[in-house]
Amino acid sequence: NPDRRWLNIERLQSYLFSGEPALQTEAVRTLAAQSNPRRVHLLAKVASDASLPDSVRADAVAGLAAFVDARRPLLEKLSRDEAASVRREATRVLRLAETDGSPGETKPQAGDTDAWLKLLGREPGDAESGRRLFYSTLGARCARCHRHTGRGSRIGPELTRAGQELGRRRLLESILQPSLEIAPQHQAWVLQTDAGQTLTGLRVPQAGDNGVERYNDANGRIFALPSSRIDERSQSPVSLMPAGLERLISVQDFRDLLAFLGGHD
Repeated sequence: NPDRRWLNIERLQSYLFSGEPALQTEAVRTLAAQSNPRRVHLLAKVASDASLPDSVRADAVAGLAAFVDARRPLLEKLSRDEAASVRREATRVLRLAETDGSPGETKPQAGDTDAWLKLLGREPGDAESGRRLFYSTLGARCARCHRHTGRGSRIGPELTRAGQELGRRRLLESILQPSLEIAPQHQAWVLQTDAGQTLTGLRVPQAGDNGVERYNDANGRIFALPSSRIDERSQSPVSLMPAGLERLISVQDFRDLLAFLGGHD
């Protein structure tokens, strides 16, 4: 119901300007995750309001990543803002919107974990910046498939405690080399259809069997196929998570992302 969705945004607006930091933070993060296109105006208003906490404004800037073209003048202005976190987030959104999200950087090969650990360990990461990157619609787009602290998708593994459970090395390897180790429940299937199509996806669990199978593809979209149309199926040796994430973001982005995920040894 569009009216109800707009009413929710109006309620979020009252929270955003309530003067309660915790409520403001939750409101802007909820707003950024909504699909209602009307949210862009409110996100722009919050991002521009210097009377609001810098962290809330930076979250609003991150939410504008889905509207770079329409809000480029504002983002360019915010990239010169007095608040460091707002300035940094606007600069990153503009950078990630380009074809090369990490121009001019020399990086190790994805399989050279030791070199990556050394490179990433030279400077600290910013966990809050990493959180905004995790949920961003640009760059790595982690939340398209993964869930963390109650937000995101359940296609891939839950990552709320990934850093603590895996440690820094294994966490880094799982990002740089996603096909190195694939848990059985996250094994993708390669499907050959009677029309000659080849589709790859992760089976979506469902109760019962109505003769139609549902799968998540690498972009987080669901597709459905009648079982009778599938001529052949085989487990894919390649993870549904695409390789090459390190080419989409900067080294500092990577540090921030690991700081958010909590990877340590």
